[in-house]
Amino acid sequence: MKRLLTILCLALLASCSSDYQITGFDEGGDLLSDRYIVENGLVFQVNSQTPFTGSFGVYHNNGSLDRIPNYKDGILNGPWEAYHENGQLREKGDYKDGQKDGLFEEFDDNGQLEAKANRKDGEVGGLVELFHENGQLNSRVNYIDGKLDGLHEYFDKYGNLIKTRTFRNEVWIEKNESS
Repeated sequence: MKRLLTILCLALLASCSSDYQITGFDEGGDLLSDRYIVENGLVFQVNSQTPFTGSFGVYHNNGSLDRIPNYKDGILNGPWEAYHENGQLREKGDYKDGQKDGLFEEFDDNGQLEAKANRKDGEVGGLVELFHENGQLNSRVNYIDGKLDGLHEYFDKYGNLIKTRTFRNEVWIEKNESS
């Protein structure tokens, strides 16, 4: 749960800033910040007046693939995949007009699914599921317009329901402990 809150906070901070720097390395080891710039929230190739359309590989210091962002008219758009330094998939989903859109999945460095969340216009919306290290469901919760709303279920490491809580507009209104 702490990981999900951290991710949500980072996403909020990133959405508040329109300018950022393209970081990382290309496959030849050159800094991407030497080839791409960001102005007014749009990505451009250096010495170009046209917002960038296309994709490029971003690599970790060890040379393994980090991510392949896709851009349309300078804005993140299309499929997104990011990888751990060991090459295992870290995150996958889609961007639409610079915002996370649809199902996003996160994986640990062994390839085990850690979390699934639906996004609309960058906000969490719909079902969010977190998983134990053994792959069993840990918790399941619903969000409406980025706010906790509805049944929140908690499961033990064997997949047994152990408690539920009900939220309305992020306010806890009911709790049920299973025996």
